[in-house]
Amino acid sequence: MPDDATDDLEVLLGAELARNEEAAEATIATISSTQQFRPPSKKRGRDVESIKESDTGNKSAGVQRISRPASARDCPPHPGFVQGMCIRCGKPRDDLEPAASANVALRYLHAGLELSKTEADRLRDESLKRVLAGNRLILVLDLDHTLLTSTKNSEIHDEQLHRKLSKMLAEQQRLPELDRSLYWFPHMDIWTKFRPGVRDFLERMHLCYELHIYTHGTRPYALEMSRVLDPQRRLFAERIVSACDSADKNHKNLDILLGVETAVLVVDNTHTVWPQHLANLLHCTSFVYFPADVPRMGGTALLATCDTSHEQPDPMLPAAAAVLEDVHSMYFAGASAAGMDARQCLAAARSKILAGVSLVFSRVFPQVMASPEANSLWKLANQMGAACSLATSAATTHVVAPCYGTDKVMWAQKHGKHVITPAWLTASSRSWQRAAEEDYVPEKPK
Repeated sequence: MPDDATDDLEVLLGAELARNEEAAEATIATISSTQQFRPPSKKRGRDVESIKESDTGNKSAGVQRISRPASARDCPPHPGFVQGMCIRCGKPRDDLEPAASANVALRYLHAGLELSKTEADRLRDESLKRVLAGNRLILVLDLDHTLLTSTKNSEIHDEQLHRKLSKMLAEQQRLPELDRSLYWFPHMDIWTKFRPGVRDFLERMHLCYELHIYTHGTRPYALEMSRVLDPQRRLFAERIVSACDSADKNHKNLDILLGVETAVLVVDNTHTVWPQHLANLLHCTSFVYFPADVPRMGGTALLATCDTSHEQPDPMLPAAAAVLEDVHSMYFAGASAAGMDARQCLAAARSKILAGVSLVFSRVFPQVMASPEANSLWKLANQMGAACSLATSAATTHVVAPCYGTDKVMWAQKHGKHVITPAWLTASSRSWQRAAEEDYVPEKPK
């Protein structure tokens, strides 16, 4: 790769893009190596141009760079734009250029950066080669209720809980930074609590995945959370996508990431924001800690129940880490990772959750259903590896029923089989491990 090509792109995109140790520098390298991008030249007729950077915050201050204007034959098509200027020929976007909606916005890498779909696809292929060469996949992580939870100070109305938080914060501030899990951000007026085990989870995942943050929170909030999760900036670098980086405020989409979908997995507590990428999603339980979390997420606010000196364990992140490590092992198990699909590996891992379980449904859906296998619970059980039936047999291990009193439930009781509510299936799916049957027994009639 010619050094001057990389330098030119750094000048054009600025020091912010150049500072990204992994994602943005990889983007620079792959774009520059084949496209020979040049910054816009004020004097098109010159063969060379001396560029002197200002000394305000630019790492290349005072360094004289030599560049050549691109040939007019190189564009169109334009590979992409920064603030409306082509990143190859330096010309402004013209009326014949496709609308911005046809381009891929990468604002999280640099303000105003857009790439054509062709160029974005090319870079995704380069990104795939890069991560696979490092024996890694790509992991996209949600923030709120997945890795941590935050609440406005004004949402904590109980004075006793305020005092409890203040006491916990004072204890936490005496700990080393990497041992802390509770933070108060006065400039944002929010409290933040890490999910138990989040630091161990991130360290484990960093060994086999390139980590990205993708949140619907604001960019200042995302950057602050990244700073405390990753104080040494080893894990995420600049790979942080926030609400302002996405055109759709209600959904998330992998298209704005420079990653091939077959090598990308997602961990998020909200499946509805990923309608186009459910196969990539490891759907996790919601982390609920503050009282304000309960109306939105359900469950119990751990702040009200936990001891200030003892953190209640949460099995979700260790379980997710085990699944993701399993997926990574499956992906790289062969002599070559070429042609592998992380989504298929995730589906295979999901099918282990209820392997060996044989379910019979009782009063969960109408017996006269033409296609019971089309029922969402039936499909969910199949995805987790369970066999499903409408009739009991010697192979039956569980009867799924909302209440006692049915013939199948009485048969299960007589033969020592498990009787569980449909919620057992959802709990097993969300926790990525077989839920305890005794926690999902139907209520006995009064």
